[in-house]
Amino acid sequence: MDGAAFPALSLDTVGTYLDRMGVSYDLDRVGATPVIRTGWRFGAGTAALLISVSDASQATTRLEILCATRQRYPGQLASVLALLNHRNRERAFARSVDDDGTVYLEYVGFYPVGTPFPQATFEVLFGGVLVQFEEDYEPLEAARLGDN
Repeated sequence: MDGAAFPALSLDTVGTYLDRMGVSYDLDRVGATPVIRTGWRFGAGTAALLISVSDASQATTRLEILCATRQRYPGQLASVLALLNHRNRERAFARSVDDDGTVYLEYVGFYPVGTPFPQATFEVLFGGVLVQFEEDYEPLEAARLGDN
């Protein structure tokens, strides 16, 4: 199939794909950037999920898919950092933890403006973020629950 047959990467395109997948979401803003915001239930617990598409420099479009734990790990920053650093070296996507102990996994991709963006491409990225986040979330929760 010719790339021109696919819609261009945009927040509307991502929203359409989520609708087709049966994912409910809200449109929101983080600063000046419009985002899609939803929650996601994993075996280990729930997480916030944000997706943004924005213009970047050099005639590119920036796609970000971010998962953030609802649970925080402030008393375990050293062990959380050790896990995240290990996984950052061996796996795709970036992992981080903030000072409050919220853990993040994010995909950031830069595409030429007007890039055709098939639903299958979105599903691979979206699914990859969710799978890897869940694989990181489970040991974090197991360690946290083991401390209680």
